[in-house]
Amino acid sequence: MLAGRPMAPNCLLFRPVLALTLLGVGMRAVPDYRAMVIGPDDHVIYRHDLTASDDEAAKKRVPELAELAEGYDIELWHLDRKIARFKAKHPPRPR
Repeated sequence: MLAGRPMAPNCLLFRPVLALTLLGVGMRAVPDYRAMVIGPDDHVIYRHDLTASDDEAAKKRVPELAELAEGYDIELWHLDRKIARFKAKHPPRPR
């Protein structure tokens, strides 16, 4: 109850820390990372979402995605922050 009023059912949508605590996640959420496969024109051609505890853990997951990238570069992002660009080890396969 807040200020004498019962909590509305959707109140957890606006209180993420409270929602995570009530769901048993704790006070700290796991950062969301994105591995972007970058095409020859520097546009994103594929995005893979990653869950990792920090930047270093996310960087260690990128080599797993190299096969999916089929010879294209991969950029690793956390929200709106670019962490690194991983160059492809071989040229893209012809289609």
